[in-house]
Amino acid sequence: MKRVLPAAIFWNESHLWGIWLYKALRKLKIKVELLSVEELETLTPNNYSVFFIPGGWSSNKLKALDEESKKRIRNFIEGGGVYFGICGGAGLATEEGLGLVEVKKNKNRVPGYSGTFLALIEKTHPLFKGIKQPIFYLFYPPDFEIKDKSIKVLASFLKPGKDAFSSDLPVVDFEGFWEEVEAFYEIALNPERMKYKPLFMESELGKGKIYLSLIHVDTPRDKNGAKILENLSFLHSISKVSNKENLSRVELKGLQKTFFINLQSFAQSLNNLILLAERNFLFYKRYPFLYQWRRGIRGLEYLNLWVIFKELLELLPKVKLSEDLLKVLWEKFLEIFSKLQYFLESSSFLLIKERLRLNKEKLTYKDTQDEELKNLRKELFGESKSYGGLYKEILDTMDYIFLKILKEYNNLTS
Repeated sequence: MKRVLPAAIFWNESHLWGIWLYKALRKLKIKVELLSVEELETLTPNNYSVFFIPGGWSSNKLKALDEESKKRIRNFIEGGGVYFGICGGAGLATEEGLGLVEVKKNKNRVPGYSGTFLALIEKTHPLFKGIKQPIFYLFYPPDFEIKDKSIKVLASFLKPGKDAFSSDLPVVDFEGFWEEVEAFYEIALNPERMKYKPLFMESELGKGKIYLSLIHVDTPRDKNGAKILENLSFLHSISKVSNKENLSRVELKGLQKTFFINLQSFAQSLNNLILLAERNFLFYKRYPFLYQWRRGIRGLEYLNLWVIFKELLELLPKVKLSEDLLKVLWEKFLEIFSKLQYFLESSSFLLIKERLRLNKEKLTYKDTQDEELKNLRKELFGESKSYGGLYKEILDTMDYIFLKILKEYNNLTS
């Protein structure tokens, strides 16, 4: 009989997507532990049944892993563990990443698809048990070319949902215009290019299994995605937790109260930044859990920070932190305090500059004819599409702080 073990989430470079996955698993009462790259020495089939890798930039995840960590992931799978990669986490397993599967990323893809879609699924597979209408979510998925014929395709793309976007264009409104807008945007946009593309794959490595899910099964409020995760927990014997979510509120005082007040202030500034973008038609709220942004605007980056601050404000009143941990986290926060102030002030100016330039030219994440705008973008976000600059420094620090506090909460409620 297979042992019942907790699952693990690889946290590095996940941010919003890691939070989505953690919340989705905890909602199902699936026992999960959070592992940073420094903690992968515990990743063995004796400790964990499933190793989840959330979405995010697979290139950034790969950079976070040293050679020893890469070996540990491979050894975990070969020894009988299960690798479950979602979107960017699936991309990490490919030939361009860890080389766990003979799957290659296609460069000529539809890079900006987001929203629901109708899937063709392998109905008899236990992961899809109980799913009557196979509608799921995608968010900016890669395009996979399967080179190993033994890899099973469990789900593929059939047609877009009515709420779907391609880049910042509502799919339902642009039928018959794709050729024109593709020429203008200079990227593939037509979802028809995605038809029958593989979106959920199953492979084997040694004694273990690998699931590559471009489907965001962790999408908030998605019952079908949750069903897949629930089925996975039964199929691969993931242990459950008792319902201990309702912690009594901690009395905030001393350094923890100071920390909370400062986080609250910055969260309000971030919220004001989102509202500024909304007022200027750069953002709008598509779902209760996600905004849409104009092409050429750094939307997801702002949302990553905003969500982390919001989640911290929810966690801090639930967990009494030790003085030693508080001191460490507060000192880390002070390292970026003035940088965060500057970033938020500069971002307000940047968004208005981008709003004006959109009336004059086509923008991408780095291309503009305005030299002042170009230099400010480089300073704040770097020149890579996967972001850098001051933003990356701030995000890394806030993610470190968030993970430490989330671990404390997770230990209390597991």
